Amino acid sequence: VVSSREITNDAIVMGYNITGNIDNAYLLALVVQVKASTKIKAGENNGATLPSYNVVKSMLTIPARPAGSCSLTIPSSFDKDNCSVVLLIQRRDNLTITGAVKTGL
Repeated sequence: VVSSREITNDAIVMGYNITGNIDNAYLLALVVQVKASTKIKAGENNGATLPSYNVVKSMLTIPARPAGSCSLTIPSSFDKDNCSVVLLIQRRDNLTITGAVKTGL
C-alpha cells in the first residue's frame, strides 16, 4: 500500500506498507508514463506515430521491508497527469512478482 506521496523539485518520495511474506524479496518502485508516442523516422513505418503504454521512466530496487519510504528521480519528460507510480514485490530466488500496486500522482 502506498501510504504517502510527495513530489519535490527532483524526486517523488513515497511511503509504503507491505503485508504478507516478504522474506527473500525486493521492492521495485517505478515511475511509469501512462501513454507515450514515438514518431518513426525510417523503415516500413516511416512517418507514422506509434503509441506506447506504461513506459518505465524511473526505477529503484531495494530490499523489501514491512514499512518504509523510497525516493524516485523525476524523469526529464515528467508530466504528473500522464504518470503513475507502481510498486512491485519480487522474490529474489525466482524473480516471481508476488504483489503489486499502482497509484496516480
